[in-house]
Amino acid sequence: MRNKSKLMIVLCLALTTGLICYFGIILINSADANSNKQKGIITDDLQLGKLKIGLMYNEAIGIMGNRPKKVEKDESAHMITLDYDDGTNIVFFANRIYDLSVISPKYPTPRGLKVGDSKDKVIQLYGQPLDAEINNSLWEFSNDEGSMYLTIFFKDDLVSMIEVNIPVN
Repeated sequence: MRNKSKLMIVLCLALTTGLICYFGIILINSADANSNKQKGIITDDLQLGKLKIGLMYNEAIGIMGNRPKKVEKDESAHMITLDYDDGTNIVFFANRIYDLSVISPKYPTPRGLKVGDSKDKVIQLYGQPLDAEINNSLWEFSNDEGSMYLTIFFKDDLVSMIEVNIPVN
């Protein structure tokens, strides 16, 4: 009888150890599968080169160093849009940048993404976008609250434009 009890204890321990190993492997594989999922963005991601969301109008003008080729003002909406020769587009609301887009590789994101990079590099830096936010020419990343956005446009599977913005309430 005593030998049967010992045998049952050994079998239970072996079964428990096997289950722990099995579920451990599942968790590890799940973590690997999730490593390419969207990583989300944070406030620090809302920057292209030295330009960043929230930057004051005069600071942005100083960083750009040259005059815009086009200026549009909408006094009633408190908005100013500046278009530059290199394809940079800056939109100000209440004298601060709230939307910024570039088509030049000289404005990398803080994580190192720039125009001309591949989709694989986007996935490496930002993860795979959610299914609802992916198509062949546009990927969108946001924070959990949906209060800041990074949008990446593609042409021939290469980054053609990068845009960062926050919604205006």
